[in-house]
Formats: sequence, structure tokens, C-alpha cells
Amino acid sequence: MKPYSIIINSLLILVSLSVQAQDVTLFESETYDDNMVNIAPVSIDGGYISLIVESKERNWEDPKMNPSSIFNKDFNYTYVPNENNVYLSKMDMDLNIIAETKLLFDDAHDLNIYGMYNYDGQTTLYYSQRKNFSNEVYIYSMNIDTKNLKKQKKQNIHTIRSPHGIPATRLIVSPDSTKLAFISQSWLGDNDEVKLDIALFNIQGTPIWSDPVYLDATSERISITDAVVDNTGNIYLSYKLFDKYRNQRSKKNKKGEKIPAYDTRIITFGLDETEAYVTINDQDKFVRKCDLIYNATKGKVQAIGTYSIKDGGNLSGVFLTDLDPASMKAEESKFYKFDKKLISLIKKDGFGQTKDKDPGIEIRTVETNIHIKKNGDIVYIIQPYKYEERYINNGFRNSANNVESGHNIFSIILAQITDSNVLYTRIPRRSNYLSQFGELIAKTLIRNDQIYLLYTDYYKNLERRDDEKPKTMRNPSHSSLVLANVNSEGNYYRSFLKNRAEEENFSLSMSDFQAINRSDYMFTSYIGGLFSNKRNIGTVSFN
Repeated sequence: MKPYSIIINSLLILVSLSVQAQDVTLFESETYDDNMVNIAPVSIDGGYISLIVESKERNWEDPKMNPSSIFNKDFNYTYVPNENNVYLSKMDMDLNIIAETKLLFDDAHDLNIYGMYNYDGQTTLYYSQRKNFSNEVYIYSMNIDTKNLKKQKKQNIHTIRSPHGIPATRLIVSPDSTKLAFISQSWLGDNDEVKLDIALFNIQGTPIWSDPVYLDATSERISITDAVVDNTGNIYLSYKLFDKYRNQRSKKNKKGEKIPAYDTRIITFGLDETEAYVTINDQDKFVRKCDLIYNATKGKVQAIGTYSIKDGGNLSGVFLTDLDPASMKAEESKFYKFDKKLISLIKKDGFGQTKDKDPGIEIRTVETNIHIKKNGDIVYIIQPYKYEERYINNGFRNSANNVESGHNIFSIILAQITDSNVLYTRIPRRSNYLSQFGELIAKTLIRNDQIYLLYTDYYKNLERRDDEKPKTMRNPSHSSLVLANVNSEGNYYRSFLKNRAEEENFSLSMSDFQAINRSDYMFTSYIGGLFSNKRNIGTVSFN
């Protein structure tokens, strides 16, 4: 590996925020390396262990999205092309690389890195490989020696067989970090059914159970949405089951009214090899997005998501459904409509409308993030966005480079949900430079009943009143790192952790903004140049 030539220009910035004057520390050090991407950090005594992927290709875009996957959620694995080197680096608290070693992978076709976890003093890396372009995918665990990085012991813990290409695979971890599960999805035959390979392990990679599951539905009838594992090892998976065709979202009842043509279902797989199905759909509501979370405070799995009151209509609000842990039956769903104040603000922001008596969010494509407070209340982050492609005149006729694509991001909506009520907060934000997928979602941390969001935004937006439409960020040089604090009353305060408006071609990839522990996040950013990129590694710590 070529030396990073780390030049430490440590920036220590204390930002006092919120009613409790919570201190937040931003620490940065400068590195110089073309297209270096930092992923999967974990904390150790006196520093950090992190994976660093060094690309041999220029303009290597976000590696978080595996193009073969339709079941990739929360960026919990990384697709690494064959041309790239993967290094394991040990850093001190000042982000100096004090030890590093290159990780060797056997015939690394379609290498997928799922994550690196630290439990009870042992750091373990999980990844998968497809050998010799076959239809067998091997999942490995690798124990990391955090002292000298010299010894890595790996073992094959599971094999997935898929006759129709590489299956989309996801790793999920229990809330107490003692168990993990791999779930892979693949189609069989003429798409007559869906095969799920499910395998449960303890955090050290010791198998507990594994079993193939077959869902009798064609690819046009089923859409898997989310999966969780609880502390005891029970696995829950949600999916939509359509009547006829995937695009047929509605049908008419006897009164001629449009009602959903699909059910939103949850299937559970227990350690005693039992399976149970529950349906959480409401016949008068169209469930748009369904996420699952295990609420350890309440000891139950909860389904949460967005819904519409019309087929193809605006998003109307958020729903919540509890699953009884004993009977595995779904309790009555609660539907929380967006209030008039929120709708008024998002309409002013440019993505809400009230035509046809259908108030709500016009943009129906959203990414979401869920967190649980100590008392069991839910914090649900909704980020509306549009995927767009634009024609650009770059001087070359019929060139593939004439089209740029990305995501147009709109204001953040935060829902605080209790047992009996919901409180909505809108945080103004606007990006129109077609950002990459990883920058969509704000990273969330809850401390002392305060909610903190880390996200990128146009630096001029903090100069505007809260009730004004946010200014549009039209290129990466406008990007700055923002911290917003939201209290239990729904009031929020914003402050820039780092204003990079003066630096040319600055870009901060939120996909690389990863939690190290409950208080620290690590991120990467870069300042683009004609022949190289100036790469920067940093941490944000809540004191």
C-alpha cells in the first residue's frame, strides 16, 4: 500500500448546543490518497480499528450499493470490485495510522464486506465471496488481532446456493449485539417462488441454526421490505404480497372504492422451528413503506412506516403496529396523520400539496431511520427524495457522460411517537445537485432524551428563518456538516460543525458516516482536484 502521508492538522472544535449545553467535539486529520474510502470502524482501547478500501479507479462512486442487490438496507455491506485493495488499519485517538496490514481474500470475485463488530474484547469481520463465478456464495468470519494486526483467523460459517445468480444478502444484528443473522433472497425456477436462506449465529460466528424458507409467490407478487432479529434469536421479516401484479396497487370493492390490492405481512422464524404469519394491512389505507424494529424496552417487535389514503396519492402520515410476543398476532394499527402545520411547511418547501383533498407529502419515495428511546418511545426519521437523470452538454455527442444521475433531497421530517400520540418536526434542507444515495439519511443519536441529527446541507440555510423555504444546494462545494438538536417538545436548534463553503469541490459522503460506538461517529470527506482527491478522516464525539 502506498503511504498515506498523513499530515495531522488536528481541528478541535467544541460546539455547544441545546438546552442542556451538550458538548460535541469534531476532530479531523488530513490524509492524501486518491479515492480512498473509509468503512466499518470499531473502537478499541485508546483508538480505532478501521477497514480502508483503496480504489485503483478514478471517480469510484459510492461502494455501499451492490448493484446485484435489491435487499440492501442501511448500507450494512460494501461491494468491493476486484481492482481494489482492502487494508486493515489501526489508528490512535488522533487518527494517526499506527499499524496496518493488507487483507488477503482468495480469488475475490464479488467480495462483499458486511461489517466489523467488537464484542467482549473480540473484533470480528464478516464478509462473503463467490468462488470462480459459481452460484455458491461463501460467508466467512475473520477474527482480528487488534494488538498487532498480524494474525487473522477466518472460517467459512455458511454457504448459500443460488441457481440464478448471486442472491441479495443482508446481515442483521440483535439489539444486545449477541446474535446475528444472514438472510439471502433469490428466485427459483420460472420465478414461481422466492427462496430465503436464513442462518443464525452468535456474535463470534458460531452457528445456532439455518434453514431454507420458500415463499409461494412470483416475482411480480412479492416485495421484501425489512428484517430484524431479537435478543433471543427469533427472526422477523416483512414483505408485501400482491394479488396479481406488482404494479397493481389497488382494486375496487363492492362500492366501487379503491382499496389496496396487497397485504403487508410479517413472518417470524423461531428457535423452536416454528413459523407464523401476520397481516398488518388496513383495508382503507395504502401502506407505502414498512420497517421493523425490536423494541427491547417493551419486549416486542413493532412495524412502522408511511401510508397513503389514496392509490398513488400523497403520503398521509405514519402508522405503527405492535406484535404480541406471545401469540405473534398483530395488534390494531395506529395511523398518525401529518398535522396541518407540517403540511403547510412542506408545501412551502416545494414537496407538499393539498389538491383533490389529499393533503400530505407529494414525494412518495422516502428513506427512513428508526431509533428507540430508553422509555420505549420511537424516533422515526423520514427523508423524502427524488431520483433524477439530467442531460448535460459536455461537448461530446451521444456520450454516456451526457447524463448525470442522483437524488434530489428535500427537508427532513422527524416523528416522535409515544403510546398515545405523535409529534412531528420538519427540519428544512434542500439539495439539488443530485447527491449520491448515502447522503440521503441523517445519522441519528439519542442522548439524555435529546435527539441529534448529523447531515449535510447548504451552508446558507442556517441564515434563513425556520418558516422560510430552504435554499437549494446545487453543487458539492456548498456542502457542509450540520448538527441539529431536537428536544422532546419538537423544537430544534442547528449549528454547523464544519462549514466548507470556501473550499473548492468539497464533498462529504454520509454513507461513510458510521457509528463507532454509542457516542462516536467516523466520517470521510474529500476535496476534489483535477488529478487527485485530498481525503480527510474525522470523528464526531458526543461528550
